[in-house]
Amino acid sequence: MMRPMPIAMAPKPVTDLKSALGPRRLTWTDNSTNEVSFRVETNFTGPWTTVAVLTSNTGSTINNPKRYPAAGALGASPRYYRVVANNVVGDTAVYPAPALGFPTISLDSTPSNIVRI
Repeated sequence: MMRPMPIAMAPKPVTDLKSALGPRRLTWTDNSTNEVSFRVETNFTGPWTTVAVLTSNTGSTINNPKRYPAAGALGASPRYYRVVANNVVGDTAVYPAPALGFPTISLDSTPSNIVRI
């Protein structure tokens, strides 16, 4: 049986990433309708490290502000943050053994602007 092959498209990048100190949080604008999650990354002294993966529930809504309440996760030292939108294309259903399922493709947007907290 043939399955239709979806067209893989990376989500549009988030914009307008901002930080707020009290309470400490990150906010951004969602510009895509096909993302499934947002990856919040930090960089203190080395490479970018994922601190949170937030499930997107926007559906077909764009320009919808998002917020990451990072009160405990941000720490006391100044850090740099960015957000990447992610899209998974393909059949993500889990099938019982011995089935292996179908392949999926995960695509990231370009990173957002960088903020310092």
